[in-house]
Formats: sequence, structure tokens, C-alpha cells
Amino acid sequence: MKQIVTVPLLILGLLAGASFGQEPDSALIDSVSFQLRVGAGERCCVYFDRSAESLGTVVPDDGLIQSARDAVAKAPDWLQFALEDNFVRVGSTYQALYANMILDASDPYVDEIAFTIAHLAPQVLTSSSMNTDMLLENVECIYASDLVLDYVTIIDSGSSVQGGNYFSTTRYAVRDSSDDTTEYVLPRDIYYWFLVHPKLHKEFPGYVDPATGGLAQPPTGKFWRNWLFNEAEPSYPVLKDRLAGCQTLWECRPNNIENGAIGVVTQWMKDVMQFISTSHHDQPVRIYHLHRGTCSVWSYLTSGAARACLIPATITVAYRNNHKWNEFYERRWVHWEPVNTWMDSPWKLERMSSVLQLRSVFDWRGDGFVWTANEQYTTVCTLVVDVDDANGNPVDGARIIIDGPGYPGPRATFGLTSSSGQCRFLLGDSISWFSGQVTSDVGSKPTTTIINNSQPGQLYTWDVDLTGTIPQLQAEPDTMPTHPRDDYRLDFQFNVPIEIDYAQNPDDGDVFSESFSPGNLDFFICDSGNYEAYVSGDSFRAFQITEDASSGDSLFVIPTDSRWYLVLSNEDVSKAPQMLDIQVKLYRQPTGIREGTGFRANPGPARCRVSPNPFHQNTVIRASGAVDLGKGVEVWDASGRLVRRLWFNPKHGVQTCSWNGTDDAGKRLSPGVYFVCLEPRTSELRRKVVLAN
Repeated sequence: MKQIVTVPLLILGLLAGASFGQEPDSALIDSVSFQLRVGAGERCCVYFDRSAESLGTVVPDDGLIQSARDAVAKAPDWLQFALEDNFVRVGSTYQALYANMILDASDPYVDEIAFTIAHLAPQVLTSSSMNTDMLLENVECIYASDLVLDYVTIIDSGSSVQGGNYFSTTRYAVRDSSDDTTEYVLPRDIYYWFLVHPKLHKEFPGYVDPATGGLAQPPTGKFWRNWLFNEAEPSYPVLKDRLAGCQTLWECRPNNIENGAIGVVTQWMKDVMQFISTSHHDQPVRIYHLHRGTCSVWSYLTSGAARACLIPATITVAYRNNHKWNEFYERRWVHWEPVNTWMDSPWKLERMSSVLQLRSVFDWRGDGFVWTANEQYTTVCTLVVDVDDANGNPVDGARIIIDGPGYPGPRATFGLTSSSGQCRFLLGDSISWFSGQVTSDVGSKPTTTIINNSQPGQLYTWDVDLTGTIPQLQAEPDTMPTHPRDDYRLDFQFNVPIEIDYAQNPDDGDVFSESFSPGNLDFFICDSGNYEAYVSGDSFRAFQITEDASSGDSLFVIPTDSRWYLVLSNEDVSKAPQMLDIQVKLYRQPTGIREGTGFRANPGPARCRVSPNPFHQNTVIRASGAVDLGKGVEVWDASGRLVRRLWFNPKHGVQTCSWNGTDDAGKRLSPGVYFVCLEPRTSELRRKVVLAN
């Protein structure tokens, strides 16, 4: 459990079991408030014990040693969840090592060191090749470079001593097309991911021997940030010296070498590198020592040189077009290829004979996460992949590999699903075919052709049904007793601002993580008997059942003498932990409180689930999230014909209806594939269902 952090909560007036609002004579007798990481398959409970007139908790172990908890508390608020999550994934021995680094660090380095530890893959942090001295040197070099560069200034907002949401970023001087000099501040996340992060691409981040390219201890081993900026081999120019007196980051002149720091780094690359085929190498230190290579190694060295000069940069990949280049960030991602002296001319790519008809373009982040960037370079089509388990429930953390024609590969791009079960790609147009492959903890899908002759502006969907299943709540709505008690009341607020999903990068094998906002948890309130059934995996009855809730604010009057449980469950995901902020207050109140009938909540994004699937006699369609229940459900056959319209019967917050496999006239339909669609008919609200014999 982490240090309690106050965050804004959306007050929505969710009401069930009593009228909303505190009674004048109610007395607050107990409360709990905490922030918690709820891992996949875990639950968080707050319970009321009438005999003790108190609240208790049943929460998962946070998996942290004390020094790791202290390090998390020292980190900026916005970083704490990711840092805690990575600590859990590396185990107690490495928690101690990296927690002490953060605890021993002083400002202004604390946030940068904490970010790096939070966002290097666990495989890197726990590797026997990892030299932790590099993490400190990486940050020291950033601040040292800031002292000698005129076009950039590091801005430190707050400090670890003050705590809270402190952070750092950079401010740049830029000359725009009107020849006026202006300043802009780099977005916080761009600063940390594309300036601070010490891993550029597939290389292992460490000290490298220039002569061999292998990892080596200093002084033989060099780290790229200091090596590229401050040192030079005989007869080659020192990058720091080239930038002396440079007053602007860039001057918005496409393909012009006189272009501020971007132009200087472009010329430096042309001076120290030859475009000659050589043995491939991922390490910028080794590449600089060899002084030759083709587009891949040019892109690696350019990215390292740029970041050494405090220029945010990434490596851009088009595997199936046999090409790599760079982008730098200046209020947007800007195309950059020093070998051709190309800057902000993305249209040139599709005029290259080797890059005609781009299949997929993606940008690379240091932890191995990638995102498609086609739209800057070519007209695109959109592919939405929807991955469900055997019961039609969404699968989180599924890795999707997309491939297409071209050379040399090994693929076009890849991505991962969030807890919605979806992943979105922008792909090239006029491509003869694209295929897809899915890998997850609940099953896999072999390579399958999913698009033929892609068309610009077209939306394509690929619905994937895996053979495994993810556990789901087996909850049914409970009803109040004939004469309910009303002498105690629970008031509670909760917020699920973030979830983290994981997938493995197929290039370097690192397991990267990606945050999605908001997160979601399943929510309900039940008595002790039903709680025991729930924990045992049996069906149970509960109040205020809300699947995929992202936040809520409610009250509940305790109706019986039993112990009562307020439960937030993360048992319907494969991998994704959720960040939970919760506050519960217990009031003793006078009798005679009027019962309420309304139910309002903020249950998060709209979703649709169908279970059982396949089915023989009857299947239940359950809607969750922001669904307009008044528009009902449509059932379509595989030919696109509407065969049945159904209507919800919302009660106690449950949004379900059932279908018995008949059409609107009551005639039994033929076995086969059908589609259940909520209005509006979006991919999030459409599920494939199989009517069996």
C-alpha cells in the first residue's frame, strides 16, 4: 500500500439502497482511505463489522520491501504507479538495489533516475550485464550538456523535497517560417521518454567497448551519451564543439543544412559516417567507432547523437520497405534523415524506389513499445483488431503481429490490446495483403490473411476468438429484505485512473508496459454469505453490480446484521494491474431513512459481453459502461440481415438481456455465426456469437 495521495474524484451521485446526501444527525464513526495497485486476478475489499462498529480491509500484498515503498513515496506522484509496478516485476533483491539508488539520489536527478528505473524492462534491470553506474551517469550528462548548449534550457518544476507532481522538461528556442524566434516547452512525457531514457532501440543500455562492441567496464567501456557528445576519435569533430554558439533548435527550413542544432547534427553525421554496407551493429558507441553503415545504423547513431545534444528523437522503422530513419520532436514529430539531408519532407520517402508503397511505419520507444506513424508518410487504411476469449470477453495484453509483402522484414508492425481487447493500426494503402497473428496467455491465433488490396480511408476489422477463457464475475442482483436495517451507512468514492498492460517486443524480447487511461474494476456490495460464495468461485448475489467501473461516488445503507463487503475486483483480465484510489466512510445514523430507487455510476467505456458463447438454448448479453440502454440490442446474421431486436431490463445497475436463438417471429434460427450489436454499432459494442446445434 502506497502513501495516500489525494486525487480529484468525479462526483457522480451513484445511488442505491438509500437516498443520496448525509443526514444532519449522522455521526462519522470510522473511515479508510488508500491508494492501491490491484494486480490481475486480485481484489480489494472494505468490510463493515457491526459488532465492532468499524471498517476493515482485505487487500492484496503490495509485493514491495520497505525501501521500495520509501522510494515510491519519494518519486513524483505521476510516476509512482509505474515505479511500483516495475518494482513488483523485478523481485525483492533488485527492489533493494534500485530503491536505494532513488533514496540516495539528490535533486535535480531524482525524477529522471526514478523514471528510468520505472521504464526499463525488467529483463534489463535484472540482467547480470546491467551496470547501475550508467543510470546516474546518464542523468548527470543531461544536466552537464544543458550548461553548454544555448538553444535549450532544462526546467525543473518542484523537487523531491516538496513532493507531489514535480517534474522536469526542456525549453527550446526555434526560428519559425516567418524568421521570428520563439520558445516552446517540451511536453513532459516526450522529455522523459525521448531525452532521458537511456535505451534507444534494440541495444542493451550500458558501457560498450568501441573496438569490439561488447559490454565492458569503464574506462574501456563508454556510454553513448557522454562518448558522442564530449569525445572524438582522431581526425573526427567533437559534437559539443560543433554546437558552440548555436542559438536555435531548428529553423523550420526543410532539407536545409543551415537549420539550427538539427542542421549541425545532420552535418556532423555526414562528417563522421559513410553510407557503406557493413556488419550490422545496434550499439551507437561501436557504430561511431566504425564510421560506416547503411540506414539502420545511421538511424541508431542519429538518435544517440540527438539525445546527447538534448534533442528529443526516435528511430522510425519500415521493416517491409527495408528502411529506417529518424524523427525529432518540435511541437510535432518531424521527419529527419541526415544521410540524405532530409528534414520535414516525408513525401520524399514514397518517391524512393526502395520505399514505394509503404506497408507500415512505426516509431520506437526505449522500453520496446511501438506505435504506427504511417499517416505522416502516406495515405492509410485503419485496422481494428478485437481479441476475445472463448466466451466473448475481451483479452488484455495480447500481442498482435501484422505482416505484409516486402523485404526483408521480419514483420510490418506489432501492438498490444488493452483491457478492452482492442488494438488499432494505421497501415499503408494499395498493399496486396496484410496478415495477422495473435499471442496471449489465454490462447493464440496463427498467421491469417486479414486484408486484401488495402484501400485508402477504409476501416478494416479483425475479430479474433481464442480458445482459453478469462474468469468473470458470476454475480446476480440481490434484493432488499422485507424490513431492512437502516442504522449504519457506507459512503464511498473510488477512482481507477490507470491500467498497465504488458506485451513482449518480438525484436529484443523485452516485456514492455503501456499505460491506458482510465482503468477499470468490477464493483459490487454483498453480505458475508455471498462473499464466501464469490471467493470460492461460485455464483452469488450482490447490490450495485457494475462491471468495468472507472470511478464512482455512492452510499449504501446496511440492511442486515451480517458483515458487509464493498468489493473492487480485477479478476476479469489476463495481465493488466489497475491503480485504485478509494475512500470509505462509516456513519451511524438515525432510523427512518427513506429508501432510494435510482442508480447512477461512471462505469467507464461502453462494452458488450456475451456468455455462454457458443450456446444452445439461451445466452446472456451484458452491457457495461456508458451504454444507451434505451436503444436496445440488434442481432444480425452473417449475411448482414437483421434477425432480432432485444431490449434491456436494467435493475440494480445490471444491464442484461437474453437471446434464445429465435428471430422476431419466434422461429428458431439455423445454427451458425451471428453478431450481437449495441447502438451505436461500433466495434466495442459488437460481439460475434455462435448458435450451436
